[in-house]
Amino acid sequence: MLRKYQQDALDKLLWSRTLPGKDLAVLPQAAGKSHLIAAYAKAVDKPILILQPTRELILQNKQKLEQIVDPSEIAVYSAGLNSKKISRFTFGTVQSVIKATALFKHIDTIIVDEADLVNTRDTDTQYRRVIADIAPNKVIGLLLRRIEWQLDIGGGVNCRGS
Repeated sequence: MLRKYQQDALDKLLWSRTLPGKDLAVLPQAAGKSHLIAAYAKAVDKPILILQPTRELILQNKQKLEQIVDPSEIAVYSAGLNSKKISRFTFGTVQSVIKATALFKHIDTIIVDEADLVNTRDTDTQYRRVIADIAPNKVIGLLLRRIEWQLDIGGGVNCRGS
């Protein structure tokens, strides 16, 4: 079961499927993005590619999705994890997927996890090439809103989001 703010984010992402363009969901640190990814994947009855920056995130998000959908519908396409399989829900790294975009032409939605790590100023990134080559119906970026706690000189605590 999703928390209220996760359900709100899911509802908005599902609603946005009717709109053209790319979407961005901004969630605070430890907000349960893996639960949101799993819930979205289950709700959308179309092939989804979830791009992750690290093997650890692939495994974490795959584990959450396995709790709510048939594990046989989940695959990993990542050289770092010694797996190059594709299914209804495919977790992958951009470094592996970029070498085989022709295999992913059937993908309806690409979710870019940790989208804040993607260089948006560079017009020729691996992410841009993967998205352009696959040309999915929808692209969703999940952005982490980091909270930094600092002690100021006066002894108080400052919290600022970035």
